[in-house]
Amino acid sequence: MNAHFRDGSLWTCNTVDGGGRAVARWYEINIGNWPSSGIPSLVQSGDVDLGSGNHTFFPAIYTDSNNNAALVIGKSRSNEFASVMATGRLNSDLPGTMGMPEQLAIGDTAASGRWGDYFDIALDPADHSVFWMVGQYETVFGWQTTIHSFSVQTMVAADSVTVVRGLQFVGNLSDTTQSDDAYLQFHPELTDDPAVPPVCLEFTGTTQFESPGTFRFTIETGVNTVGLVQEVALFNYDTGNFEVVSLQAAAMPDTIVTADATGDVSRFLQAGTGEIKTRLTWQPDGPVLQYPWSISIDQVSWTVTQ
Repeated sequence: MNAHFRDGSLWTCNTVDGGGRAVARWYEINIGNWPSSGIPSLVQSGDVDLGSGNHTFFPAIYTDSNNNAALVIGKSRSNEFASVMATGRLNSDLPGTMGMPEQLAIGDTAASGRWGDYFDIALDPADHSVFWMVGQYETVFGWQTTIHSFSVQTMVAADSVTVVRGLQFVGNLSDTTQSDDAYLQFHPELTDDPAVPPVCLEFTGTTQFESPGTFRFTIETGVNTVGLVQEVALFNYDTGNFEVVSLQAAAMPDTIVTADATGDVSRFLQAGTGEIKTRLTWQPDGPVLQYPWSISIDQVSWTVTQ
């Protein structure tokens, strides 16, 4: 779909058939001295494959001066309108890997006609750590163009979950690694103390950054009734306590909730190991319409930037 040349490498991408699904694929090719001499060779490639039922397409790729790469793609599934997503990789990441894509915009009606050639990405001429991307999606008002700037981030998936309170009845940790409608689900555990949340989970991950610039926790989740509140707390390794960063009414299923850390965010990373930890709780805020109510979790991740 597009091509970009830097430091002897050609970066490009296209859409391939992933077993009946559209899958965005990217490549880094070492040109060497070709065409004067030598033969180009593949350095690495990877797919942005979001799992069964998901289509990714119209990729556009670019790199910065440190050979960190960013990619913008379209995404859809049979029960989801076409959206615009972005992902990226640090030069130090494992070859062929990209971070978990982040949704930038989503349509509210079916998309049709020619539109994929309006996805593109470039580097900010004044700040070579910032990428600018454009993508299209369709609404009832017609085609829309979304424009975003971002820096390459590390998207960290959870590598463990501790159930402090709650009754697990569907799914496991692997269902939280991507947005694919495969859920980790819980019912509340009975408690005598109204101040004690009947569902309390602790997710743990690991990041390579020692001195992050920004730190965001994201969860795609929902409940099946009203009258519940959801709290997000990040573990402060300086104080040894959880620090509440978000408290809000629990949303209906497949809602993306983000919680941003402020100040010196390095307090949320364990020195030497890069461990990060988030505590999630759900509890009633007055009467609820359904009991036992349930929590559905589709994706859990942390976004960390230098």
